[in-house]
Amino acid sequence: MKARKGVMSYELRVKNKKSNSKLQTLNPELYTYDLGELWFKHTGLPFVFALWIVRKKSLSQKRELIKKLFLDLIAAKRYASKKFSLIARHAPQRKWLSAKELINYWKGISYDFTDKHMEGLRLFEKYAFKKKFKM
Repeated sequence: MKARKGVMSYELRVKNKKSNSKLQTLNPELYTYDLGELWFKHTGLPFVFALWIVRKKSLSQKRELIKKLFLDLIAAKRYASKKFSLIARHAPQRKWLSAKELINYWKGISYDFTDKHMEGLRLFEKYAFKKKFKM
């Protein structure tokens, strides 16, 4: 019997696991993988799940507006990291995660883009082109 594979977000994975904690026992054909964990295990680099990017043309045409948005995003990141418990109390994910689980999840996310993140992204790009994935 062949195992089924798929990709789902961390939140969906936790939601599924919580709604049926015996999922693995009931259906051993189902597997879940943490892509970030696997990537780090095999490369030693962080996996980049999302980026905020701007076209060069837009940057030249709307530099001040984009700079303001950038600064607002940085300020929001700093503010949110200090208010995780308040945010967790009102988060819609509270239907399936405790506030503590949400806070631990958020604290485990890297919200920065370091040289190591760039290195991981470039390596992913290399593998994607090698496998002829369209990006």
